[in-house]
Amino acid sequence: MKKAAAPEGLLPDTPAQEAARRWFAWRVAEVQRQAGRAAHACEPGPVHDLRVSLRRLRAAVALFGKRDVRRLESALAKTQKTAGALRELHVGRELRERLGAGGRPEDEHTRLLDKHARKLSLSLAKLNSKTLPKLTRAMEAQELAGKLAGHRLRARLAKLVVTCESRLDDARTLEPKAAHALRISLKKLRYTAELLVPAFPAAMQALIAALVPLQDGLGALHDLDVLLELAEGPLRADAQRERAALVATLGKQLAEWTRSGRLSAMRRAL
Repeated sequence: MKKAAAPEGLLPDTPAQEAARRWFAWRVAEVQRQAGRAAHACEPGPVHDLRVSLRRLRAAVALFGKRDVRRLESALAKTQKTAGALRELHVGRELRERLGAGGRPEDEHTRLLDKHARKLSLSLAKLNSKTLPKLTRAMEAQELAGKLAGHRLRARLAKLVVTCESRLDDARTLEPKAAHALRISLKKLRYTAELLVPAFPAAMQALIAALVPLQDGLGALHDLDVLLELAEGPLRADAQRERAALVATLGKQLAEWTRSGRLSAMRRAL
């Protein structure tokens, strides 16, 4: 997926109501576009881009949405989870091909791919016919006070920063569960920061630039952890060696994040 863009004309003093509606329309249009691609071909690229677009829309719902909007977020999460199951099968196949044969027999893997592709197709049909129209109506009906750079939206971003600080501390050893939790929290922070670039251009762009390489590394680690749940014999040994090397690199990145105090400085600034 291309680097995230933003609706034109948003400024720090843009009313939050206007910013919310414009961002929401932008994010819904991107989900619709990616859903069309994934429905046409449930291949790794389209499915990955669909998941990213859903995460970005969910970030907009969390940042701008009031109760009637936020209660519909679970439907987006359900479609994302369905796409995630298919994505993990794609990743497993890609890693097996790169590291060597092993894991599930090919016929079983193909059967599972077909099964989850059908589930995703049904989920996307519901997303387009029910979920997105309901979310759009709810967003258009809500009233939101303040400005894009106002206290309310800064407070929601600050809450995400606090969560990332806690998860960063928990993930120092990069055990699978803690590393995955940190990865998810960083994604939420990044996709929320994207929404506030027009309000705080320098600060948000610097934060996003710092988040991307760490998020990418944690994503690669998660892919290996998925493979290790299935792999046996030489394939498992190869994946374990690759994970150990990646952990060494990520450990240095996490240590640098802790030493720099980047997240705590951001929290104080907000």
